[in-house]
Amino acid sequence: VACFLTLALTHSHLQDVAALEDVVAGSLDTEARLEQIDAETELLKKVGGQITWHVCPIVMLSHSRTNLAAKLRCFLHTLGLLCGSRAELLEVSRSVVSMHTDYGTEKGLCRVRDCSLDTILPYLHVPRLQLNLGSVAEFEDALDLEPQVEPMCEDQFLSDSVQGNDAVQGSDAVSFERCLEGPDMMHIIHHVTAHLGDVLVCFSPMMKSLKAICSLLAGRETKQQVIETCFSDGPALGFQDMIQAFKVAPHEKRWNTVAASIEELNALEPALRLHWSLAKFLGFKKADAVPQARPGDGVGEEEVGVNLQAVEAGISSDFFWGSIKVLVQVASVQRQAVQFVNSCPCHTDLEHSEIPELSKLAQSCPLRGRRCAELASGDFFALLQTLFDTSATSLQVALPRGLEDSEVAQLMRDFEVARQHLVTTYVLKLSFWMEPPHCLAGLAHWKPSVRVQCLRKCASSSSTHPRVKELQLHRDAIHEFISGGGLWHDSETLNPLRQIALEMRLMFTSAWRVEGQHARAKKAAQHAPHHSAAYTSLAHRPVSYTHL
Repeated sequence: VACFLTLALTHSHLQDVAALEDVVAGSLDTEARLEQIDAETELLKKVGGQITWHVCPIVMLSHSRTNLAAKLRCFLHTLGLLCGSRAELLEVSRSVVSMHTDYGTEKGLCRVRDCSLDTILPYLHVPRLQLNLGSVAEFEDALDLEPQVEPMCEDQFLSDSVQGNDAVQGSDAVSFERCLEGPDMMHIIHHVTAHLGDVLVCFSPMMKSLKAICSLLAGRETKQQVIETCFSDGPALGFQDMIQAFKVAPHEKRWNTVAASIEELNALEPALRLHWSLAKFLGFKKADAVPQARPGDGVGEEEVGVNLQAVEAGISSDFFWGSIKVLVQVASVQRQAVQFVNSCPCHTDLEHSEIPELSKLAQSCPLRGRRCAELASGDFFALLQTLFDTSATSLQVALPRGLEDSEVAQLMRDFEVARQHLVTTYVLKLSFWMEPPHCLAGLAHWKPSVRVQCLRKCASSSSTHPRVKELQLHRDAIHEFISGGGLWHDSETLNPLRQIALEMRLMFTSAWRVEGQHARAKKAAQHAPHHSAAYTSLAHRPVSYTHL
């Protein structure tokens, strides 16, 4: 279990965040952005300097111990390693604003009833004896002076399968009911494509030829043979560098590998269609000299090496290249969805700027990856609709001219099915962001009209979530904010709403930072004593462990 804690900015820094988002509303052109780049960089540093990162150490769960009770104890233990006392651990746990999970068992952490910390973690931060071992007498005196700690028994630990029946109320109660929980967007974007093979007619035949062609072009020996036989003279020489650089290989369970393969292969379509020859590759002078495969050849046998028949069938088929065009458009939509999730609302247009200064500015924005407000307003679904509309037009233009009308209709039907599959899955998994209590995130949106709309939803909601109930207590602030058109006026009455807006703006839409920490810890563990990831994580933390 690894997590990040973010300390909320103070009320006065909401103006700095708003200043960043005003850049979006102003729609400044490139020259204007370059003129104010120094001031904007200074503003980014000012906002980023108010955010404190705590990288929690990795805590391992044993095999088959991944139920909710075990994960609750593991999560609190992780937080406990950052704290110096039980009181501090309680304060930290109550300050957690949001949790983003992979929608496994851990999604229930926000629904666990109040439970005593002594029941969950009876062993953590138990007072130690401050002993002076100068003499036996001093040692005995220390034992008499220190409060007695009762030995722990098995009943004190929270059962892994059954939680306490009685809700605990008191200063030592742990509860995450105030948290807003949501799925990790990167996992959704990745898993939404897992069942494309079940809904697209063209997917399975395309994957067979795609694997064969990629195996041919990515293998060291076969790649060299392709270059020496098919791309050794004439105009084909111009494609040698592209063939040499081809290294991708698709894996059906990993969409990123499939997307990379079809995009790379799509770029090689002119080269392969013009210059690939199975006869040349096998050393025959005439195409009719190539031995033909007989029916039943290879059936029931494990495929070894490169399936040249699948390579030849794919490269010479208009329907295969049409299927590639369909999946290229799907890959483009998915890639831009990832870019949306990992970008910020104030530098979206600068993510891939050709001007290095502007691109660096976008990469250093502290609001990157915090797009919950845009989910609450429906901006993500609007983006998807726009992308698919554009992709449909691009696909019709890009399809091979040699396709029959029935094949064109089948490919366009597959694209529409893919669109419906992706959009439906996104709506099912993410539409809750537009309803209370999650639409509270819309209070941090850069459009005043969206702020007012989301605030009205929560103020009139019958939701029993603690955050909604707390919001509804501030009637004066709600009335003043709506009357002011959703603008942040200098008024102390609006401070409760400012606090909520800051917390919502700092919420992450994906766990990509955590995944990066996992990768770094795994890499460092390979060079650590005993290859221990937990040891490596602890060794890199610049804090004192005297209280652990």
